[in-house]
Amino acid sequence: MMRNLILLAILVAADTQGKTIRRIPIVRDSRIINGVDASPGEFPSQLSLQRPTSHSCGASILSENWALTAAHCVDGSSTSSITLYAGSIHLSIGGTRHYVSQIIVHENYDEYDSWINDIAVIKKCEKIVRNVQQWRTNVHDETRPGRPSLITEDLKTKVNDRILQDRRTSLDELHIAFPDISRSLLGEIVSQHLGLHKICARWVPRQLSDQHKTQRMASALTFLMRYHTDGDAFLDQIVTADETWMSHNTPETKRQSRQWHHPSSPKKPRKFKQTLSTQKVMATVFGIVSNPFKIDGVNVNPVSLPAQGKNPADGSTATVIGWGRLYTGGPIPNNLQKVDIAIVNQKECNTVYGNMNYPIYDGQICADVPQGNQGSCNGDSGGPLFVDGTVVGLVSWANGCATPGYPTVYTRVSAYRDWIKQKTGV
Repeated sequence: MMRNLILLAILVAADTQGKTIRRIPIVRDSRIINGVDASPGEFPSQLSLQRPTSHSCGASILSENWALTAAHCVDGSSTSSITLYAGSIHLSIGGTRHYVSQIIVHENYDEYDSWINDIAVIKKCEKIVRNVQQWRTNVHDETRPGRPSLITEDLKTKVNDRILQDRRTSLDELHIAFPDISRSLLGEIVSQHLGLHKICARWVPRQLSDQHKTQRMASALTFLMRYHTDGDAFLDQIVTADETWMSHNTPETKRQSRQWHHPSSPKKPRKFKQTLSTQKVMATVFGIVSNPFKIDGVNVNPVSLPAQGKNPADGSTATVIGWGRLYTGGPIPNNLQKVDIAIVNQKECNTVYGNMNYPIYDGQICADVPQGNQGSCNGDSGGPLFVDGTVVGLVSWANGCATPGYPTVYTRVSAYRDWIKQKTGV
């Protein structure tokens, strides 16, 4: 009987932070059953929860930085594997992508006990603010103040030619050949710009291991993917700065170093001691940041939450929305779907599923229509069930998709209003 009960999400088996997401059976007729297209601005709180850019579940905006969804949509997932798409009823155009910094799954969520407490909140990435002396968030090309670098293409060519003449050339010998350039700058040219390092006293090109190549390629692809989806707006989400601790040499050890390096000194030369100052000059900031949901009251707006313990009456008209698949194995609809159903009596729902050893708890609510064939299914999980514009449920699970006689089970939001407030402040 378990295989006939499905969670209403599009999930695949994936190893995420050491955990494995269960493969959920896909059943026939997987879609918002007999739904119609939603209109622009009709459901401004709706989000598409994506992995990382393909639709997986529904979610709802709670505030500028928080979203609400089902626990089974995000349980065991890393923040880097999920993004939130907001501001459009179309998956392909018009929306904005937001990255995730925190996932909070209800501490008593239990997938083996009727998916009880199937609720979670997600926090978006917030802009990083650090106390730095100088910093900027604009990484687009621009004229920048400051002294021009002494490292020029001509200088790099000359240093490279000198090394090619004798690969055993030391930095001291390079410094003699280029007396106006410091040894540290020459070292930077050789190691960072020319990509050389010494093996058996010879300068040779640095070789990347397969592991290094894989890591760099993965990072590059991640940045390219985000730039492809977000365009120039992605560049506005990058913060860069610098971090430096002042290092200095104590006078005594520096004099000793000069003495030890003197040709007539009998002592073996050794490096003088360096110490770090206690003053940090600047702070490092490097990261991808995401702007808050831009609440405009038209296409982006927080969902209306019920009061703790306030429940809709049996038979109340309810609306469920989502981007579930149009048919088994078929495509995700580009346009958000909606369908009207009705709230089912709790005892009747518990009788249906209790006979299958799946009790319905107070934190759950059921909805369908008597004839069936209308409701939610795979890909709609975590999405809202509305009554009079207030979210009363989150799509959780069912026996099939809108199967006659088997209501869909939703997480009852009013049972978790205080929990939401505690975790998000909303």
